Amino acid sequence: MSGQQLKIVFMGSADFSLPILIALQKRFNVVAVVTEIDKPAGRNKEIVAPPTKHLAQSLNIPVFQPISLRKDIKLIEKIKTLAPDLIVVAAYGKILPESVLNLPTHGCLNVHPSLLPKYRGASPIQSALLAGERVSGVSIILMDAGMDTGDIVAQETLEVDALIDYGGLAERLAQLAAEMLVKIIPRYVAGDVKLKTQSDEAASYCQKIEKADGKINWQNPAGQIFNQWRAYAGWPGVYAYFKEKKIDFVSVALAENKNAGRVPGEVFAEGKKYFVACGSGALELKRVKLEGKKEVDCQSFVNGYRDFVGTVLK
Repeated sequence: MSGQQLKIVFMGSADFSLPILIALQKRFNVVAVVTEIDKPAGRNKEIVAPPTKHLAQSLNIPVFQPISLRKDIKLIEKIKTLAPDLIVVAAYGKILPESVLNLPTHGCLNVHPSLLPKYRGASPIQSALLAGERVSGVSIILMDAGMDTGDIVAQETLEVDALIDYGGLAERLAQLAAEMLVKIIPRYVAGDVKLKTQSDEAASYCQKIEKADGKINWQNPAGQIFNQWRAYAGWPGVYAYFKEKKIDFVSVALAENKNAGRVPGEVFAEGKKYFVACGSGALELKRVKLEGKKEVDCQSFVNGYRDFVGTVLK
């Protein structure tokens, strides 16, 4: 079967999905895209469509947005009539019922941005950054009814730069996944791939990220807080409280050799650089955003709030 004869239904919703969909569309016959519903977003709660919807429409691929895939019998029947050879899932955001898992001739392949069985669950990229991992990767698995428990079809590693944040790592992993899928799908469909069973004993798990996860505990070492910033860059971000108002730290740097006996959370200056003392070391503040105000560089913020230096952030 040639690439263009291979019919694929793609399921994905996030930015992570985009390079994967582009690669699949160039190489195979993507007959439909299933994504999440349009949702309110931002301060004004404007209704925003998933990025995969915009991309699919620009590629003239039919788009479906079920509220519940499990309950949408009409959509399941529609997918059945499309007779897909394969369903590919990447950051879709919903669990696939068995009625969908059993539809394609060759099953459903899921792209998971970790080296399974490590970091099963909803936040593998953030979890790897939080842990300070220097190696991550992508696993492509044949989906079963469990959470990221399916047999491994392909797996490749990626070195993690010590300064890279969530956005940068997600972009690199998505590109790696796209390249892997284009190579492995023809071999997998031809039966030329030996699947590898995951070890449940070696598995680790990660949870869905909550807004409260971004709150900084200044008692922690600076390296740990910096990893928190790397993991949550974009959303939910990392923050503390100044004068009972939330202050987001948009851009920071690690300063492990600073902080000689200061109280954790104390803001101090060295020349025109500004730091917050941590349990050990310090965090250099480059750009901040106070609740209700615009994002500014730290010097501009200090110019407007002279008492910022010396305060102890909560």
